[in-house]
Amino acid sequence: MKTHALPVVVRHHAGFTLIELMMVILLAGVFLTLAMPSFNATLQRYRVSAAAAQIANALQFARAEAIRTRNSITVGQTTSTADSSCTPDAGTPTDWHCGVDVYTAAGVQPLRTISASSLHAVHVRLTTSAAVHAGAVVGNTLVYAPMGYTTCAGCASGAPGGADSFIHIWPTVNGASDDPSAASVINTVCALQGGKVRVVPSYVTAAAQCNN
Repeated sequence: MKTHALPVVVRHHAGFTLIELMMVILLAGVFLTLAMPSFNATLQRYRVSAAAAQIANALQFARAEAIRTRNSITVGQTTSTADSSCTPDAGTPTDWHCGVDVYTAAGVQPLRTISASSLHAVHVRLTTSAAVHAGAVVGNTLVYAPMGYTTCAGCASGAPGGADSFIHIWPTVNGASDDPSAASVINTVCALQGGKVRVVPSYVTAAAQCNN
């Protein structure tokens, strides 16, 4: 019996030509350019919300420590552990962009620190209620008393709970002003005088707005 060898079929696979490859690269570049603004906006929202969550956690920790140890616990712009690449803003000490410390007393090893590198792409600014401070921002720290409420330097008499504080966080690319009309995204960490801490995804300057 004779066997017949099957014919060998040779398939030729055509590759990409240089022009086709250039067209693919060009189209990829166009799509990337179109997607970049959306990606940047998403990244800014993430950075702002992540920073707000860190600060809210630090405030809740400080309040819990004040109640647990029956000592006043302070939260403020870091000085002892500031990143060497970041200079604390002496002109605006309420801007916590160089990091945040939770401590029992000035010069004492912090109980907790939010590093400057965690806040490098955002501004973090503390303001206090105008009703207590007659329109002025007083102090660059937020202090929790042993009973769990906030106190502050310069608070008016008759305000045992200190002052409501509002910590605004927004992207550095939007400039140094916390004007909500100039910020692409802004979050507020409410630190109310009774001890409540809440993150609000908008610009807040009154305690009533923190409950919305």
